[in-house]
Amino acid sequence: KAVALDANYTDAHSNLIYALKCMAGTSSAGLLAEAARFGRQVASMAEPFTQWNVGRDPHKRLRVGMVSGDLRNHVVGRYLESFLGHIDRARVEFVAYSNVALEDEVTARLKPHFALWRKVVGLNDSALAGLVHEDGIDILVDLAGHSALNRLPMFAYRPAPVQATWLGLFTTTGVPGMDFMIADPHLAAPGEAQYFTETIWPLAESWFCLDPPAFAVEPGPLPALERGFVTFGCFNNLAKMTDEVVALWAKVLDAAPGSSLSLKTAQLYDPVSSRVTQERFGAHGIAPERLVLEGHSPLPEYFAAYNRVDLALDPFPFHGATTSLDGLWMGVPVLTRRGDRVGTHLGESIAWAAGLGDWIADDDDDYVAKAIALTSDLDRLAALRAGLRAQVLASPLYDGARFARNFEDALRGMWRKALGA
Repeated sequence: KAVALDANYTDAHSNLIYALKCMAGTSSAGLLAEAARFGRQVASMAEPFTQWNVGRDPHKRLRVGMVSGDLRNHVVGRYLESFLGHIDRARVEFVAYSNVALEDEVTARLKPHFALWRKVVGLNDSALAGLVHEDGIDILVDLAGHSALNRLPMFAYRPAPVQATWLGLFTTTGVPGMDFMIADPHLAAPGEAQYFTETIWPLAESWFCLDPPAFAVEPGPLPALERGFVTFGCFNNLAKMTDEVVALWAKVLDAAPGSSLSLKTAQLYDPVSSRVTQERFGAHGIAPERLVLEGHSPLPEYFAAYNRVDLALDPFPFHGATTSLDGLWMGVPVLTRRGDRVGTHLGESIAWAAGLGDWIADDDDDYVAKAIALTSDLDRLAALRAGLRAQVLASPLYDGARFARNFEDALRGMWRKALGA
């Protein structure tokens, strides 16, 4: 209704697309249609550049702009920190267009990795596009998609000759002039390229990576061995816990007598959210005492909370990302469900990168069956837990230098493709 009342209020339309991404009933075609409608609207408000003074040398050092409202203590900030220090500055230099008002310690650590830092809060789309154009950017990268503080309408001005989106929602932006969607080998399933207005450009191995935490929290022993019952867990935002997710998790709990479910997220500090969560599971016959509900805590305590979980349950269709990597770091494997539409394959991507391809369930029935099978052999689960940190450390998920080379290669490939080289 907000979109209908004011078509020029693009934030509302972008929020709608974000909400559709979270909903179980949304189709790939439906997401594409809504994004394309957004794209037509922002295109009608922009006059694209057609010339850029950047040169066309396929071997030049690339000047890459990054547009984000999350260059701070945010998951996007954590992802960037993991690899920017490993970038070969003879090949690539970065320019930041930061759309966040409040800076913090992560912002301070990120700044030295950029040749130029532009704070662009308050600049309208036309002015921001003009600034990017004047800065001589070769490739402009959106780091938000249809998530908060994005500047997607500005990309319709095409201020750089090559434009790509990465790290936002893995669904099409719909924006004309957005040339590439940066993916990995598993995010875009065969046959799904038709649901993107962008060309899919694959990163080798993984979509992102993280640095290990800067403090020492060691994985503990498998809790079930001491407690005598299994604790499933999920530390994701409650927005990802759809009715379909609650129903399936209730089936898992029913199939594992005596088991409990630990949920930890900021919303659960609110007594109303906690009560509603209990009621949602109660509608499926799950008693409140089988739920452990915790709110936000400082990072060391957050990581330590994984030591009270035997197996993590991934929500869907909006899978976990950083929470999954954090759990793996703490020795907690993640059971994920294979996606059934565009933008629902992140759980598979993480599982394959972590060497846990057998932790991907094909459907709801397989999800329940795997949850029970994987927790029926506690010795095997304990052995996996003991070696999982070393396993993921050796994977692309926690190797910033390796990711930096892959990212550089992707940027070079997109540049050469745009030049026809």
